[in-house]
Amino acid sequence: MQRHGTPTHKGGAAQEPPARQLSFPLVAAPLRVKDHGLKAAHVRPYVARIRDKGRRAGQMWSGRVPCTHAWAYQWINLQDAGATWATLTYDCDNRRTMEGGLADLPPWNWRVETERGAHLTWCLADPVGRLEAHRPGPQRMLSRASEYFHHALDADPAFNGLGRNPTHELAETTWGAERPYYLDALCDVIPFRWKRPRIAQTAIGRQVTLWETALLWAGSECNAGLSVLAMLHTINADVAEAHGKDAMPPHVLADIAQRVERYRAGWMVK
Repeated sequence: MQRHGTPTHKGGAAQEPPARQLSFPLVAAPLRVKDHGLKAAHVRPYVARIRDKGRRAGQMWSGRVPCTHAWAYQWINLQDAGATWATLTYDCDNRRTMEGGLADLPPWNWRVETERGAHLTWCLADPVGRLEAHRPGPQRMLSRASEYFHHALDADPAFNGLGRNPTHELAETTWGAERPYYLDALCDVIPFRWKRPRIAQTAIGRQVTLWETALLWAGSECNAGLSVLAMLHTINADVAEAHGKDAMPPHVLADIAQRVERYRAGWMVK
């Protein structure tokens, strides 16, 4: 007798139900990274690999793939978890400076060796929201920690978060601290008199700087009625061209502009 709800082939044999697609991306992450602090992941992580076939063999391909496939790739961006930042990840090419900087920083959660140094990752116990609806306070704290860690490690300013996959078979990974870090623990190591660079060196720092700049700009009477979004696009392009930083994507600028416009509307009511 056929059990109700179980599809069968014509011959009467029970057919296996299709595999359910994972709806929560962290479920797809390997147990090793979750045991070492990873608390959030992107539904479609940004990944990369070296092509091994065809005319483009030996060239790098990059793009977004489903979270169920992402961990098979040699490079993966774990810092960007969609609506949140999940890690602080750095590409350190100066091994001597890196080792010196690590003496003053909390133990990393994992480290993947590279040709000239290492990719270092600290996981966040409470991933920090990066969109319009999230609180600016934690964003500022994370930005300060991100910039200081970058300074202490003399990390690559062009690094966009696409690091070595620590669970890939070719990765030379050393696993460190098992617990993730709260923001206060990361900020506690920053010297009291240390000042952030005028031009942010990390993607997290650049996004928060754009938010603060837009807020000051919108508060000026001479800019009343002018578009915050247009101003952000101008600054974004100027910084990217002059300092070689990756431009913030349009949706991030739109989120910042929307938040600033909400503040501006409140000022006008008062």
